[in-house]
Amino acid sequence: MHGRITIATLLSFLSAVFAGTHHFCYSAVASGSIVLILPGFLVLNGSLELSSRNIVSGAVRLCYAVMYSIFLGFGLSIGGTLYESFTGEGVVNPEDYTCSWSHDANGPWYQKTPSKYWYFLVVPMFSLFLTLRNYAPWKRKELLITVVIACIGWTCNHFSALAFPNRNDVSSAIGAFSVGFVSNLYARFFSGNAFVIMIVAIIFQVPGG
Repeated sequence: MHGRITIATLLSFLSAVFAGTHHFCYSAVASGSIVLILPGFLVLNGSLELSSRNIVSGAVRLCYAVMYSIFLGFGLSIGGTLYESFTGEGVVNPEDYTCSWSHDANGPWYQKTPSKYWYFLVVPMFSLFLTLRNYAPWKRKELLITVVIACIGWTCNHFSALAFPNRNDVSSAIGAFSVGFVSNLYARFFSGNAFVIMIVAIIFQVPGG
């Protein structure tokens, strides 16, 4: 855990440096840099164990995930404090969580919000890299199936969130249901393992933010 706190501190410091150029958003760079070390997998395992009535082990995992997240936040805070100590200036707009200060619809291309058509490229790529990060063999046919199911889950989650605004519970339930249904359907007819091919899609749905 200490190593990841150090990494979070370093990443926060670098994010503050980039934000100091007035071309980057601190909250976006800092949160994007630690998104893969957030305890999403721990939360997933803890939730699955609680749902299967393993109360003790599930509660321990969830409590550890909460403490882990607190220490990551502590590391981010230290990074911002170090930047202020070295430069004598505060972090530029650290509470601008929507990055409205650094985004300009009439500015250069890097200050504009990307088109939603980028979802067709970014979502499958993120699913693929997340699958490979979880040590999935790239020569197995399950790799493609895993990416497809992750895309199905994200699509259901995204469009249900548009249909039911401010109802994260509904959109998450619809996304998780679609992932579980398609995964078990595949396992039923192709003699596969439903959990193996749904794990990346569920991690995609876990509220890591």
